Amino acid sequence: MDDAKEPPAAAWLILSVAVIAVSSAGIVLQQMSEVPPILRASWRMQGTALLLLPGFLYQLSRNSDFELNRNDTQLILASSLFLAVHFGSWVWSLDNTSLVHSLLFVNTHPLVVVAVMPFLGEVVRRGHIRGVALGFGGATISLMDLGDGGQVSLVGDFAAFVGAVTVVGYILVGRQLRSKRGMPIFIYAFPVTLAAGIWLSF
Repeated sequence: MDDAKEPPAAAWLILSVAVIAVSSAGIVLQQMSEVPPILRASWRMQGTALLLLPGFLYQLSRNSDFELNRNDTQLILASSLFLAVHFGSWVWSLDNTSLVHSLLFVNTHPLVVVAVMPFLGEVVRRGHIRGVALGFGGATISLMDLGDGGQVSLVGDFAAFVGAVTVVGYILVGRQLRSKRGMPIFIYAFPVTLAAGIWLSF
């Protein structure tokens, strides 16, 4: 018997908005070159936190019995630090390498996830490898039309890759809190994003 449930209609709306935001972020942030990159990243996190605030307040009122313990708080702070380094290093890379290289390296996180799976006690299957290969192939083809978009540099490429590595930390912590603790999405995402914006403002 199949117990899978159809996702709610709101999930498709959220997914659509997220895809548009993610796919346009690189070009938009690169165009703001007169603003220091870390400040740009901080503004992005602060703006996202404002968008998440209504959902946070709603879920907080609906889950008044959900309590954060000390471990939850520490994980939220760790997740926010991962997210801050991810956005800070990626936005900095936009000013220090080409747009194509920045997007390609920051999107290597599926490869990083597969690489750390054995250390987490999980089995790497052929489907994981095929998925990573397919994703990189599609990304390479789609990014070929963007043009160079800037001067390539090793340090800029490395900064984008740091963004890929640190977003994996954010994903893994989020899985721990969301799946194992049952933390509602906005109760998790709002404080993490707000704290990331604060980290980047220092």
